[in-house]
Amino acid sequence: MRLERYLKKGCLIFQMLALLLGLKVSASAQSLLNVPPGEPAAAKVSASYKPVLPESTRFIVQPQAGVSNTRQQFTTPPTTQLGSPAATSEAPTRNQNQLILSSALISLPTAAQAIQPSLDTKLNPPTSLYEALPAPAPSGLSPTASLSKPSNVSYGNLTPNWLTLPIALDQAIINSLTNKQVIHSLDGQVTVELTTPLDPFIAAEQVQIAAARFDPTWKTAFVSDHIDLPPSSFTPDGLPVATNRDEIEFLSRITKEWATGATTSIGYEPSLAYLFFPQGNAGGFNPSHAATMVLQATQPLMRNGGRATNLANIRIANVREKQSALLVQSKLQSQLRGIVTIYWRLHAAHVRYKALTEAIVLAEQMYQLESSRYKAGRVIFADVARVGVNKEDLIQQRIDTERDLKLLSLQLSQVAAIPIDANTIIYPTDTPIHTFPILDAETITSLAMNRNPNLMIQRNELSVLANELQVARNQLKPQLDLKSAVRSGGLNDDLGNAIKDMSRVEFVDVSVGIEYSRPIGNRAALAKHRQLQLAQARSVNLLDAFEQNVAYEIAEKINSVQLAFAKFESSLRQLGEAQEWVRLSRARYQNPPDELGPDALLISLVDYQNAIQAHVDALFSTAQDLSEYNARLCEIGELEGILLENWGISLHCEQP
Repeated sequence: MRLERYLKKGCLIFQMLALLLGLKVSASAQSLLNVPPGEPAAAKVSASYKPVLPESTRFIVQPQAGVSNTRQQFTTPPTTQLGSPAATSEAPTRNQNQLILSSALISLPTAAQAIQPSLDTKLNPPTSLYEALPAPAPSGLSPTASLSKPSNVSYGNLTPNWLTLPIALDQAIINSLTNKQVIHSLDGQVTVELTTPLDPFIAAEQVQIAAARFDPTWKTAFVSDHIDLPPSSFTPDGLPVATNRDEIEFLSRITKEWATGATTSIGYEPSLAYLFFPQGNAGGFNPSHAATMVLQATQPLMRNGGRATNLANIRIANVREKQSALLVQSKLQSQLRGIVTIYWRLHAAHVRYKALTEAIVLAEQMYQLESSRYKAGRVIFADVARVGVNKEDLIQQRIDTERDLKLLSLQLSQVAAIPIDANTIIYPTDTPIHTFPILDAETITSLAMNRNPNLMIQRNELSVLANELQVARNQLKPQLDLKSAVRSGGLNDDLGNAIKDMSRVEFVDVSVGIEYSRPIGNRAALAKHRQLQLAQARSVNLLDAFEQNVAYEIAEKINSVQLAFAKFESSLRQLGEAQEWVRLSRARYQNPPDELGPDALLISLVDYQNAIQAHVDALFSTAQDLSEYNARLCEIGELEGILLENWGISLHCEQP
């Protein structure tokens, strides 16, 4: 009798504690176990030990209509604060196979009764993961205009003090292209590429430099001399010379080089434009003015002759410009792939963080409940410590996830040029691709062979070598130039009359000749020709190897995409099973069955804790696998060379 009175008093105490802790008696276990109302439940325990857990944010698994195989489509979830439930006015539907997954690791009884997923549904899960967290993308990227504080969720003794910046994926990509003058790549960490968007403009100037070779050149010279020599001066030949005279030399010439290798010039080039003897000149004009028009032409007939040889430098410069643009395209594709990879990793980290946050809330409630039971003498302190260890483990996992969130946010902000500080995290607002596209290896390989920028760079290198080899073959020839000159002159004591005499073409000199030269042995030209032949053979071998490598890499990427999607589907099935495990273990924890003996509640508690951790792991694994799948799809587009086109990005831009 005394023992019975103690038990009644203990039950009364626990009922009062339950009311103080906000826990109440509920028939949810019957509904979760599909026990019809009015029938006895399989598990019967005291109402004092039936904790009712709070409602949680739900993850809706549903297909996304209208998603292209190559272009990411976006949807924007409703605006909320980090860590708080999303305010949705209408739940998405998926015909008869909708499956509600709780980020708090448990669905409410009403939700479970409304959906009741069948075994077939769990074995054939939906094909997308929609994580309903904050918030639509802001109109701009100004942090001050779009940052919001998260809800305060205890870390034990820590409370996060974050600001969230919602960003859409296309917004991050566009921002990275419009607000930066450098290119970043992601290989474990963010690095700055030496290739920049200015490189094609630099290479374009080299084309102008090569073409400027054929621009006309104008040369003008004027020299005035007053000569006053000692008496009896003579030339080096011993001839007497006038010791006092004035001379003027003047020339003006235009010279042009032609694509055939010819050089022509026309100019006013008198040998001595003006001569005056102050002491007089008995034998001629004093002063005397000379006027001479000279036309000259030189045409190489062998070495340095021909359009192919002389235009080779322009063609090479044009190819180098294309190579520079292709290299920028390759680096931009790598940067875009890095942004996509970080973005979806950040998405998965947010999913895990929210799941852990709500799991900690549950663990804290279980800890408080076990502490109350310990004070009432129903359990030993080891049972309380077990729950505390589980809670602290969840807290540590969330701290690690917070570190990942901050690291990924900083990496994305660096690559995408999004200004944030150490207390701001970026929240992805887009939904990952969750459908499997048609991947035809032959079609993808054919497209990659024609569009892959690295292959196109190597083919252009062969074009450069072909032009250089053509020039080298020309240099093997001897130098044989045809030269000609025509001079028309005039001489008078008046400059105007001298120019008239010149223009009448009465006094004309004509010269025609051939000049020949050849290096003895010609070793330099032979070595250069052989060097370029070897370089051409080397480039051909490299191109074949690169093409084979791309073909093998495409096969590997297609296989990795298929495996990533298969793993994602498996993770979805695992998530569905984990949901069921949590739902049923929660029901058993609320109503421990008598047949489990005196340790029924302890066994149910341990099973519930394991289910919570398993559901957190399954939820993160699903989001991570979906992130990996989207990154793999992006890698295929990069190999094809159409990743920029998939996002509607063109490299055509105006020179700064």
